[in-house]
Amino acid sequence: MKNALILGFVLVAATGFASDRYYDEEFQVGRDAEFSLECHKGSITIRTHSVPVISVQARIYADQGKDPELVDLTEIKARAGQRFVSIDVEYGRPDEKENSFLGESVTLPLIEWTILVPDDASLELESHKSTFDIDAPIGQIKIETHKGRGSVRGVRGAFELETHKGEFEVEIAELTDLEIDTHKGDILATIYGAKDFSIDGEAQSHEGTLQFSGYDIPIEEEDGELIVDFNSGSGRNSIEVSTYKGKIELRFLN
Repeated sequence: MKNALILGFVLVAATGFASDRYYDEEFQVGRDAEFSLECHKGSITIRTHSVPVISVQARIYADQGKDPELVDLTEIKARAGQRFVSIDVEYGRPDEKENSFLGESVTLPLIEWTILVPDDASLELESHKSTFDIDAPIGQIKIETHKGRGSVRGVRGAFELETHKGEFEVEIAELTDLEIDTHKGDILATIYGAKDFSIDGEAQSHEGTLQFSGYDIPIEEEDGELIVDFNSGSGRNSIEVSTYKGKIELRFLN
């Protein structure tokens, strides 16, 4: 395989207007490869395996039957090399709506992703409001979403979650560095076996909530903000949590 590869959309059994469309591709990768995905909405399911292959399958379909013509105008773009696979989605518009983007709303299609990555991979995922169902590989994981929701299990590398008002449950099997930033989301992180860590946390309004269990972690109030500054053991693993008026809860289980 060449060092860099650009692939277009693979259409499978799409007959007639507004039929579902399908993407199915495999990418041979080396060790510690990064998989990145940028899309708008739908569902993202990620599992791991022991093979040096990233497998990407997707189904594109109209959201509640609205604007079905946009299914045929949605294109999946892939770039790939030995150390990375990058997937982006381009959402087209019908010609009659092209010049009225601000004046006429459309309902973009949903995309249902099913992805297999090697266990040593890392992830970078960006989606406006997808549902996430992730078995974490060992590498670094970064998720950015406006109002997505879901669960991430078995995190063993650095983890970063940024969301405006999403709802997530995160399981940290081995703590390294953890960063959670939400405006008004609801985030629960369960952390196993953590002893050497430091916490830098803030809730920037009286509506924000920080909760901790498993350790006696003091929370101070200063000028209407909640502030946390806590060390356990060597403090070598960094935990940063920040919210405006959402809720972040950390459960420490030993």
